[in-house]
Amino acid sequence: MAQKLLHWIVIALFVLTLAVNLSVWGGLAEHPELGAGIVRSADREGPLARVYIFGGMGLSSMGLREFNRDFADRRFGSLYPRLKGNTEAAMDIIDHERSSTMALSHYGTPVLLLLAIALSWMRPKPIHMVGGR
Repeated sequence: MAQKLLHWIVIALFVLTLAVNLSVWGGLAEHPELGAGIVRSADREGPLARVYIFGGMGLSSMGLREFNRDFADRRFGSLYPRLKGNTEAAMDIIDHERSSTMALSHYGTPVLLLLAIALSWMRPKPIHMVGGR
């Protein structure tokens, strides 16, 4: 039974971590003073963050702008004074200062995607008999 549900659990974890990352990075990109600098820094140093920023800005355009900003402020608000003076090193500052949970979520999302694909492909499938009763 657990093996049948494992791929669904991994898919749910993937969706959860993806939503967190899209909200946080979309909120950082939408910051009125720091957003442009964070996006430029992500373009140079953080291709995965850039993907999250692109998706997060899509969420913002669907009406979640305030939620994303508030979510990013709660996670990274303490870093804003340091980022204001040095947006060129924004990715270095964010990478160094983020919590281990945020780092795990950041790098774990693509791993969860690959794991979900593998588990979905390997899950037990029903056998249908041709010409059965």
